[in-house]
Amino acid sequence: MQLLKKNHFELLDQPPAFRIDLAQLERAFRTLQATVHPDRFVNHPPAERRLAMQLATMANEAWQCLRDPIQRAVYLLQLRGLTVDPTSRSGFEPGFLMQQMTWRETLEAIGREPDLEAARNRLRNEVVAERDRLVAELEQLIDIDRLDDLAASRVRQLMFVERFLEQIEAIGDDEG
Repeated sequence: MQLLKKNHFELLDQPPAFRIDLAQLERAFRTLQATVHPDRFVNHPPAERRLAMQLATMANEAWQCLRDPIQRAVYLLQLRGLTVDPTSRSGFEPGFLMQQMTWRETLEAIGREPDLEAARNRLRNEVVAERDRLVAELEQLIDIDRLDDLAASRVRQLMFVERFLEQIEAIGDDEG
């Protein structure tokens, strides 16, 4: 079946771009899911049931990938022949490295703050603003400028920011 040969964007009838209409993506996913859902094929031959299961799995994988900015950027760059190594720190500008150190110091100091929640919120807001800035920059780099190497560096930075946000959220979780 032709659907098996499609990439995530083709499968969900989306343009291959970083900027994506999430509501339209959701509609496309729901439409495809309704068409290939294995429950629709329970009375069909085993081969058709297996194919429906494969297609439903592919639809889910495509939807999960395209709705997440990091996964979508990594996937787009892979389609263009570039692999993003999440462990590489090459290409990080000194300013970003300094920001990381400052955030780490702030994170360590939060436990000593009299108002833990307020301190955590201040840091979270700062890091979320950086995440939003990186996402906007990725749209420019991938969709408009097509600077894939620089985009890969920004994706790695975004990965760090997302992991750091998780660490911020974990503060105080074991206290309550």
